Amino acid sequence: GDNDGALAEFRRALELIPGTPSPERAGVLAAIAQVRMLEGTFSEAGRYAREAIDVATAAGPAATAAATHATTTLGVSLGWGQDPEAGVRLLRDARRMAEEIGDLDELFRVFANLTTVLDLVGRRSEAVAVAEEGIAIARRHGQEAAYGNFLRGNAAEHDVLRVDDVPRAIDVLRRRLESAHSSYLRSFLWGRRPSGEASGCGTSLPWRA
Repeated sequence: GDNDGALAEFRRALELIPGTPSPERAGVLAAIAQVRMLEGTFSEAGRYAREAIDVATAAGPAATAAATHATTTLGVSLGWGQDPEAGVRLLRDARRMAEEIGDLDELFRVFANLTTVLDLVGRRSEAVAVAEEGIAIARRHGQEAAYGNFLRGNAAEHDVLRVDDVPRAIDVLRRRLESAHSSYLRSFLWGRRPSGEASGCGTSLPWRA
């Protein structure tokens, strides 16, 4: 698959890059960590992410972007693994780091993953608040179309999990859909059915990046 090809390329790059700490080596380690995280191999993702952070720290300020990326990945890996509260803390650290270096792509990657991890630990009101904050920041930076619509989709899904009955859940989704035009939200609304659980509309469809 594509992930296998990407992983092979990254590992080959790691062999070619000198073993001394550098932004390049930290960046490749962070990339491998993300691929493994996306595959659901969280323990290995965490190992590569920690190594990337160590290398980036040794390499100095020039490797801060790689450290930020790896911190996000480590937070997601822990969030889906055995220590979700530690994952939340790391994602908040990654947000601060992304803001300090002005990396909008990484910042909104943090927002999207943080909403999901907060939901995984049952902090759904907080997940909605984080998504809404991300939407506001995207709007301020003129990135609402690129990032805001996806975060609206996340916010809508978490809103639905707090709704007590199916008709109200569908109404929440339709109203969000009208404002967001989100393909993610469309797939949630028309591709899934209520399961009769206590929330009234089933469990969330987790997401990570």
